[in-house]
Amino acid sequence: MTVWMNSDAKKQLTDNIKQNKNLYIFNGIMLLVLGIIALLAPLVAAEFLDILIGCLLFVTGLFQGVVSYAAKRHWTYYITAVISVIAGGLLILQPMAGMLALATIVAIFLLLQGCMQIFYAGIYAPFTGWIWMLLSGLVSIGLTAFIYVGWPITAIWFLGILVAINLISFGISMLVLATFCTRALR
Repeated sequence: MTVWMNSDAKKQLTDNIKQNKNLYIFNGIMLLVLGIIALLAPLVAAEFLDILIGCLLFVTGLFQGVVSYAAKRHWTYYITAVISVIAGGLLILQPMAGMLALATIVAIFLLLQGCMQIFYAGIYAPFTGWIWMLLSGLVSIGLTAFIYVGWPITAIWFLGILVAINLISFGISMLVLATFCTRALR
C-alpha cells in the first residue's frame, strides 16, 4: 500500500504513538470491555442507546427553549428546540421505532467510519498493525450491509451487536497499533 506521508509526518506520528502508548492501550481496552458488554446484552445495549439519545435530545431541546425564552429570541429559534423535544420524547416513549431509526443511522455511521478506517489504514501503513485498521474498516462496511439483509427483524437486536462488534474491532486495532507502532514496514 502506498503511503503519501513524508518522513517528517511519519516520525511525528510514530513519536505521538510512542508518547501516548498507554492512552492508546487504555482506549483499546475500554473499547473491548464496552464491546463485550454490548455483545452479551444486545437488546439492552440497543434500547439503552435509544433511550440515552432520546434523553440527550429531550434535555437539549428544553435547554434551547429556556435559553431562547430568556434571551427573548425570535419565535423561529424555538423550532429546533421543539423538534429536539419531540424527537427525544419519541425515542424514549417508542423505543422499538427509535431502535429502527437508530439502526439506520448506525448503519450509515458504520459505512462512513469503515471508509475512514480504510483511509487511516493507508496513513498507518508503515506500522505493523496497519492491517488491523484496514480489517476494522472492512468489518464496519460488512456490518452495514448485513443490517439490511433481514430488515426490520435484524435491526431490532442487531443494533446492539453492530455496536459491540464495531467497538471490539476498533479496540483491537488500537491495541495492535500501540503495541507494534515501532515496527514500521518502510
